[in-house]
Amino acid sequence: MKKILILLIPVLLFLSCNNSDNKDKDYLLKAYITGYFNGNVGLYKVRKGKLIIIDSLHMKKSKFKFKHVKIKTPEMFWFVIDKGNFVIQFFADPHDMQINADYNNKSKLEVQGSKTNEEYVSFLENNSVYENKQLKINEQKDLAFANKDTALFKSLDSALNSVTENQINFIKKYAYENNKSFVSLYITLSNLSDYLK
Repeated sequence: MKKILILLIPVLLFLSCNNSDNKDKDYLLKAYITGYFNGNVGLYKVRKGKLIIIDSLHMKKSKFKFKHVKIKTPEMFWFVIDKGNFVIQFFADPHDMQINADYNNKSKLEVQGSKTNEEYVSFLENNSVYENKQLKINEQKDLAFANKDTALFKSLDSALNSVTENQINFIKKYAYENNKSFVSLYITLSNLSDYLK
């Protein structure tokens, strides 16, 4: 726990010093969604541990824009489209931004105007190595369980624990090496919160 707190201190100090004189400003968030012509869109962010809606609108001709979004520091936002059937998660920087997405290909996402989001995507790509390994092992565990192969199940469980431990070490290393990053703070609180208890 002490190591995690030490890890967070530089980030929190940097954020407080870096933003003490900043005031909320209004920014424009524009989006174009290929494959979805019109419908309701909600703009969400997390407040006090809960996802809350901060604005909504009705999109037309696959386009929409939120004109007066207050962004003081980089933070995570969500567009919730088509009653939650399509959700776009992205880091917003205090800049005007353009988001392009494809309703029929949820992995196709372009966020222009946010270097923080670029950093977050890079982290996710590196972290996906561990997640893909975990997915494959879990599939093998399900098969071993169905076949009542106890020995194989235990062996796979041990392998899964090893991959998870490597993933936690990767996240910790990333956080230490990027200790002035908003992404570092976000992933530490999102992925290492159990270690803060």
